[in-house]
Amino acid sequence: MAVVLDASAATQIAIGSEDGLAMQGLFAEGEEILAPDFLQIECANTFWKYVRAGELTKEEALNYYRDSVGLVTRFIRQNDLMDEVLASSAHLNHPVYDVIYLVLARHMAATLMSFDRKLIDLCIKEGIDCVEPCCANLGS
Repeated sequence: MAVVLDASAATQIAIGSEDGLAMQGLFAEGEEILAPDFLQIECANTFWKYVRAGELTKEEALNYYRDSVGLVTRFIRQNDLMDEVLASSAHLNHPVYDVIYLVLARHMAATLMSFDRKLIDLCIKEGIDCVEPCCANLGS
C-alpha cells in the first residue's frame, strides 16, 4: 500500500498542527509515502509565506521545510507524468499543480492525503482513494 502526500498535508504534518498529526497517525508501519518532485517547491513556498508574514523565522521555516519533505520515502519525477497531467487538467478544468497529485495517486493505486478540499472532491469524483480532512482528526 502506498500514500501520495500533497503539500497541504506535508506542511501541516511538519508544523505539528492537530489535524496534521492526526493525518500522520494514519500512516501504516512501513507504508511508502510518495510525492512528485514538485512537492519540494510547494512546501518551500508555503514556509516562505510564513516567513514573509512574520510567523516563522528563516531557521524555523527551513527546519519545517526539511521535516515536510523528509516525510516522503520516494519522490517521483513529475516529468514522467506531465502528458497525462496536462490532458487531465484540461479535461477536468483543474490546475496542473493539483492534478499532478491525482495522476500520481491513480498511477500508483495509492491513497491521496491532502487538506485541499477541491482536490479531494475531484479525487472522489474520479474514483481516487483519499483521506478527507474531516476524517483525519480522529479525536473530533
